[in-house]
Amino acid sequence: MKYRPENTPPESLRARDETELCSTQHARPAKSFNDMHWLKQLGVRTIATTGVQRLFMTPFESQVTSLLFHRFFGPGESVSCGRERIRKMCGWLSQKFTVLNADQFADCLPTQEFPERTLLITIDDAHKEVLDVIDVFQQFGISPVVFVPLGWIDSASSQQPEPTLAAMVTLLEHSDDCHWKLEFSNGVCVDLKSQGRLSGIDTIVELCANSEGFTAELRNQLTEFDAKSRDLTSEFCTWHELQSLHQMGVSMGSHSVSHCRMAGHSAGRLRYEFEESRRVLIQRFGTCRLFAYPYGTRDVHDAHTEKLLHAAGYDNAFLVHAGFGLNGKRFALPRVDIPDLELNDRLFRALSVGAQIPLIHSKNVFRKEHRRHPKSDQ
Repeated sequence: MKYRPENTPPESLRARDETELCSTQHARPAKSFNDMHWLKQLGVRTIATTGVQRLFMTPFESQVTSLLFHRFFGPGESVSCGRERIRKMCGWLSQKFTVLNADQFADCLPTQEFPERTLLITIDDAHKEVLDVIDVFQQFGISPVVFVPLGWIDSASSQQPEPTLAAMVTLLEHSDDCHWKLEFSNGVCVDLKSQGRLSGIDTIVELCANSEGFTAELRNQLTEFDAKSRDLTSEFCTWHELQSLHQMGVSMGSHSVSHCRMAGHSAGRLRYEFEESRRVLIQRFGTCRLFAYPYGTRDVHDAHTEKLLHAAGYDNAFLVHAGFGLNGKRFALPRVDIPDLELNDRLFRALSVGAQIPLIHSKNVFRKEHRRHPKSDQ
């Protein structure tokens, strides 16, 4: 897909000529989504029925719902068709829910006194597709929060004069070719191949986080940085594009520095991921109150990460597990994940009201019981 140049003014991010949009295709392959496949096998009527049951289990009026989007167009779906589908989606959401922005949501957290049928729209990773739909959300008074992976955005932004530490740490975290042996003037040598990626990056962060001199030494050694980082991050928004979105009412939250799995990282690395991303977002956008765990599964957080997030100044943090409400867990809030598929109206509405939640929970219980009592080999 051909995206607009970085110097495009904010107002031109709005709807483009529909003829151009109709001819634009998103050619990315379909992603695997096991829960979605499982739901489709059960059928929409079953899902809708279960959703009604869910509404009786948790009164709709008292629910606090957060929806999670990554992308907005199904594989091969034209932008114009996707925009029309999202327009219907937003119209229904605005009728059925009280949609809050990030600050309103965070303000309600201390007392947990939310309006009836509260909804927060969240968008992870800041893919460029958000630029093609933000005006549709605006038409219905919906202001999403975008959770920003700092290193990917630094790498995607060509106006950066040189690679930042955040971008280099992100490259080391995600590069398949982790063969670097890095030597510094104080005698420290980091061999990522023999030392291991986690330990090696921990050493680099500890060394470079407060030293521009060591950061420059790291930059000089990563001679392959530009080609690899641009390839990894070409599909993400730049800082200029995020600033344009912010001017249109979109809030920014942190998605860490390097989009790493938090489990297993040292306290020093976690503080860097939490504090540096928040510092940069406050510097660029004035505030950063919310955090979303990369990958978002239950195993990426624990009491230690929650303590560090609170110390870093965040008001709350989101996981990616289906559920409603708060249950007092400010740093492990659930979100309903909307898959990157061309969903019809009925299926989207069923997912939004939590139709899949009892089914997914039942599936998880079955898996746990199966692990506890595996079939005997007879």
